[in-house]
Amino acid sequence: MNGTAKNRKYLPIHEICNILPNVRKKNILAFHAVTGCDSTSHLATITKKAAWKVFNGTTCQLSDNLGHSPLTPSSKANAEKFLVQLYKVTKDVSSRDEARYQLFGVVKKPEALPPTSDALRLHLLRCHYQVNVWENVHHVRPEVMDNESYGWRLHQDEYNPILMTLEPVPKACTDILTCNCLSHHCLTTMCTCKKNGLTCTKLCHRSHQCLNSSNG
Repeated sequence: MNGTAKNRKYLPIHEICNILPNVRKKNILAFHAVTGCDSTSHLATITKKAAWKVFNGTTCQLSDNLGHSPLTPSSKANAEKFLVQLYKVTKDVSSRDEARYQLFGVVKKPEALPPTSDALRLHLLRCHYQVNVWENVHHVRPEVMDNESYGWRLHQDEYNPILMTLEPVPKACTDILTCNCLSHHCLTTMCTCKKNGLTCTKLCHRSHQCLNSSNG
């Protein structure tokens, strides 16, 4: 059932389930947890609808072990591969670090970047825990994993998610200089980056070939 109190809708879940390929049925709980549910964070700028399209178009085994203790390296790698595919990066990119690097300076808001390695690690721990709860909900006395070992912290009798344990940006990078050079190839002190002894980055707005970047 869904809809509003005055306009209830009946959704034949059994018919929808029969249409889904077996690999999608196996991965659907992991998909719901990884892309955000009531107890796990959703990915900024990524909607469920957009994620579902990617989910149906990928061959990635999202949950070969997600929700089944212990959380294996292959489960983490598959989840990371799936998450990367949700962002507009080239097909050769398979890790969130590569995706963050490629999108750095392209996206308008920092929250549009894929999660950091620290945030992703904790997110997957919470997803692993949540899928485990769902997988065992039919048992009279389900054996669930320890919350505090899977991305949660007990504070004043309430469990709160640990979103990250590291700073999102190193303190050394909190002040990032950029240039808007239109000529000189960023080789003179007219370039803000060159003047401060820094190389240009993808955040710089250059209309020429820059000779002050790591890529030349």
